Amino acid sequence: MSDPILVPFDHTYILYDPRDPLSLVFALCSLYPIGVLVFYFSWFVTTREIEAVIIAGGHVVNDLFNVIAKNFLKHSRPGSIHTKFGSGHGFGYGMPSAHSQFMGFLSFYFILKVWLQWENIRYNRTYKVCGTLALLFSAAVVVMSRLYLEYHSVNQVIVGYLFGGLLGCGYFCVISIARTVGFIRWITSWRFCQLLQVRDSWVEGGLSLKQTRERWEQESNERCEMQERKRI
Repeated sequence: MSDPILVPFDHTYILYDPRDPLSLVFALCSLYPIGVLVFYFSWFVTTREIEAVIIAGGHVVNDLFNVIAKNFLKHSRPGSIHTKFGSGHGFGYGMPSAHSQFMGFLSFYFILKVWLQWENIRYNRTYKVCGTLALLFSAAVVVMSRLYLEYHSVNQVIVGYLFGGLLGCGYFCVISIARTVGFIRWITSWRFCQLLQVRDSWVEGGLSLKQTRERWEQESNERCEMQERKRI
């Protein structure tokens, strides 16, 4: 029996130059999508918001489209990555960049959500602008990391980001329609979702820290009043 051919897990296997501090910084930036996925899982576990599952599912669909596009185009990565590290590191096709596509999907989906769905007064224009800039900045950093580490060419990251943005916009429209027709509410009514206490309250932005504090104070005061009445 021949030995199996082992390849690294592409999403967490990043090569960088240890002599270049900026190379290490960008290598860490390339792990940003993994951190986002961990955040989605933590978000759902702590709040049971179905939005975390919805957006995570969107990233799965986005990744499938990336795999299909790469195997259809069969566009090689920059030659420098093979020259520097060799060809035996599990490098697949490079067009479109999966990291850039991930960030394009993420930024476009949430930008549409912030501007079109979060109409609550606490999310005023300043907050929306700051949120949009933060999303675009994080996307730019990840895209730049793929260029600096020479994993992708300029064309590959641009196509990846735009392709992911297009899918993010389309997915936002599909989910918005699903909410409008009551499909998401129907899912949350399932017995399984009821047992897990799944809810869909984040569609309008959820509660701010101030509102959460005010709700806690109100409930705390009500409990204190009830205890006083019992003593009397």
